[in-house]
Amino acid sequence: MGFVHRLLGATAAALLVWPAAVAPARALPEAEAINKLAVVPVFMLVNAKGVPVPKVLKDDKLLLVYLFMERSRAEAELQKVLQAQPGGDVRVMPIPLNVANERIVAINKVLNDGNRMLGPVVPREADMAAARTILRNLGRTDEEIKEGLAVPVFFTKPYLEVNTPEGPRAVFFLTHADLQKALAGAPANRQLAPQAADISFAIQQIMQTKQDSFVFYPPPDYFRLVQEEQARQKGGAATPPAPPRP
Repeated sequence: MGFVHRLLGATAAALLVWPAAVAPARALPEAEAINKLAVVPVFMLVNAKGVPVPKVLKDDKLLLVYLFMERSRAEAELQKVLQAQPGGDVRVMPIPLNVANERIVAINKVLNDGNRMLGPVVPREADMAAARTILRNLGRTDEEIKEGLAVPVFFTKPYLEVNTPEGPRAVFFLTHADLQKALAGAPANRQLAPQAADISFAIQQIMQTKQDSFVFYPPPDYFRLVQEEQARQKGGAATPPAPPRP
């Protein structure tokens, strides 16, 4: 079972990718492709020991651990939990998306009595709306979009590249705002068409390309979390890391 199916679980059967692209050979193993999601933080509810706090469905057999891409939505969910269980020791914890997936997979290995934990990603509403608009402009029907889009990524055709320590890499953006900033800073003579797809497309592209050619552009929360960690370690304010430039 592939990464996206494991991670999204309840919506996995509906996932499609746009545009269709099949490369002749697989260069990167799935684990290496998934590790590129280390720069994508999600926010989940955990207890005092850092164990995910699930929402129980289907006669206590299905455990949903929502992975929010927006901190404010995780905080809103936390308030609902605390209202239902006053005094509960629950908090919001940021965690890289690839690590969240690993934890849920590990928990499923020790669950018994038919229980199963799923980790549906909850994207930003603004990014979902922007992705729908782009896909409609590309000729996709509302039904196709509803069935195929769970977690949007944005890119350009041809691919926009960023400079990395390993050299130039084609980039997938996790937010529409980052795509727009990149397009605004691109040379005027470059014809770059905005594109959107489900995150499953990005993972498949990374795995099917003969060389290590892609990166995920860290969303704003990544840089904020790095800054917060630097400040915590130094006991004061820290300068946020500079984002890569197209």
